[in-house]
Amino acid sequence: MNKALNEESRKNVINIVLQTRNHQNIVDLFRDGYCLTAEALEILYRLKMGKNTITECVRQCTVYEDSSNLYNWLVGYLGQNAAEELIIKSDFDDCMLEKISPQTLEKCQEWEILGKIGQNEILEKNNKLEYCEGKYLLEQRHYDIFFQKFIYFNYADVSDPVDVFEYLIANQMWDVVKGCIPYSQNEKLTQKVLDIVNEEGAIKQVADSKLAKYLPSYPEGVVWLKEKKFWQPLATHKKFVEIDLEDYYTYDSYAALLVAEELKKWDFLEKHKAYKLLLKHGKFIRFIRALVH
Repeated sequence: MNKALNEESRKNVINIVLQTRNHQNIVDLFRDGYCLTAEALEILYRLKMGKNTITECVRQCTVYEDSSNLYNWLVGYLGQNAAEELIIKSDFDDCMLEKISPQTLEKCQEWEILGKIGQNEILEKNNKLEYCEGKYLLEQRHYDIFFQKFIYFNYADVSDPVDVFEYLIANQMWDVVKGCIPYSQNEKLTQKVLDIVNEEGAIKQVADSKLAKYLPSYPEGVVWLKEKKFWQPLATHKKFVEIDLEDYYTYDSYAALLVAEELKKWDFLEKHKAYKLLLKHGKFIRFIRALVH
């Protein structure tokens, strides 16, 4: 955190306000790193900058100091409920959030903060006690204890989900890995997890139809897709030689014909009377045979 406003910084704030009286310039000042303090807000208030500017400075600030005085100033200016809801909607850390009343934290569903300040009754009333316990265990990397108590974890609840997946993979907890992979919700994370699984030679352990679009990137994934006759992902990744054209044709005739064209499988195109594709490539004799048979 930066130091509280020194005399020079205080004068800068006053000068910018007096020179521009521009809402956005003043907001940008705090967004770009000026330290937000009760003193700074008092300056804006005395220079009559208005509630919209003051509250937006609070929302946009990136550095603040002396949370107690800042909290008290905002409560005195806005009233407790409005001040606390503003703080929650802004980018403050736990040091500031822990000053908020349990009632407001409950209203805004700030379960983690309620857990940190020991409001277990509120958590239990809202069926969030186990949730907070789980979050704490994950944050402390007590994965062994966590997975004794819970079956799955939510990747969005931890700062480093890859670390949790590495634990699961190292312990060959494949069903849990499959149950926790975010699929299309977070494709970058899904790809990273599958890369780690692949390094362990265990792609087939976690393969699933929901992962089909990722699997052509891995040799074991290709084998699994062929076994399950999932041809479309292989076609999308141009793994044409891996595709059983006759079987693919029963699922998607047009797509199978396009793959056959890529592979120059003229017999296949003739058999299935792909007239336009045969003509496109100058296969006139095959075109005539397809017409008459």
